Amino acid sequence: MSRKTALVIGLAALSAGCEGYTLSVANKEPFQPLPIYAEWWAATESCSGLTGDLSRIEWFTALSIQADAVIARGVWTPPHQVILVRGYEESEITVRHEMLHDLLDGDSEHVSPQWDACGLIPS
Repeated sequence: MSRKTALVIGLAALSAGCEGYTLSVANKEPFQPLPIYAEWWAATESCSGLTGDLSRIEWFTALSIQADAVIARGVWTPPHQVILVRGYEESEITVRHEMLHDLLDGDSEHVSPQWDACGLIPS
């Protein structure tokens, strides 16, 4: 990852209200969302009571993601970017978790009741 990309991701995380938040993403590459994502999006909208636009999300894969010293399977960054560790593109729970972040416009602390309503509370 270039220094510029790392800086942009870091600033995006900070602008989301995550003071002290650190993010490290290795070998980020764009990918086209899978057709099943439309179904998963609809299910996430339904359980959360929120609506949004799936097409606004930019999708990426990476070799690894580390957020605040925790190895993650996926991460959402503002304004509408989802990065998944390669191999998790077909993980419904991982993808829908990041979709809910987009619908909530963040909520890195996972305090919104929609996490529980959708069964997407991080483990």
